[in-house]
Amino acid sequence: GAILDSALDCIVSMDKDGLIREFNPAAENVFGYRRADVLGRAMAERIIPTSLREKHRAGLARFLATREGTLLGKRIEMTGMRADGTEIPIELSITHFLVQGEPMFTGIIRDNTDRKQAEAELRESERRLAEAQAIAHVGYWENDLVADRITFSDETYRILGLSPPQRPLTLVDLQNLIHPEDRSIQADATARALRGEARYDVEYRVIRPDGEVRYLHSIGEVARDELGRPYKAAGAVIDVTDRKRAEGELRLFRALIDQTID
Repeated sequence: GAILDSALDCIVSMDKDGLIREFNPAAENVFGYRRADVLGRAMAERIIPTSLREKHRAGLARFLATREGTLLGKRIEMTGMRADGTEIPIELSITHFLVQGEPMFTGIIRDNTDRKQAEAELRESERRLAEAQAIAHVGYWENDLVADRITFSDETYRILGLSPPQRPLTLVDLQNLIHPEDRSIQADATARALRGEARYDVEYRVIRPDGEVRYLHSIGEVARDELGRPYKAAGAVIDVTDRKRAEGELRLFRALIDQTID
């Protein structure tokens, strides 16, 4: 009684005939029925969407015939139906027990509407961030210093001319991408940032798989634990090749002007 009434999750019990035998207050709130209106009624016609009812009935019949159920003891995601006919995402786990020798089933149901909406909003936010990075040509990177695992955003992979690999990248993988003449520059900037001597802020060249050399400018911050030990670094990278080429062309143009004047 008190446990059912105070439970935050929906608790719905069904007998071997598919009739509702328990329907707690949380279930009333989620599905929009009063307990008195659903007791003794077929569960399939109350909270199961039309498209799933035959599957539900077939599963119940199969269990009664074989005493084997594919959903028992598992946590599954599916769709439920409210009193007004609207369908909602739910998480369901079913337990089976005997009452006076007859099978009874109890479902613990959680309304996943808020979680699904939050997940959808997160995916949309990630899509917009990726789109903004692509427009600005700015990539994101994160280096797990403990696990030696580097994570790149899609735009960072695009800047490097790479496809996301099957395994996480390591610091050695990153070093191999950097132009041999610039590896010490990047390594020194990394070491100084890890020692806390300076912010990570460095320009270096990378050699893409197609052989093209690109100039990158990368900045980042180092996160430290309570003992001051670095455990993660994260930041952004931008392709500055066009700027570098423009600066080179400007220097050449100025040199030509100086020669002409002389």
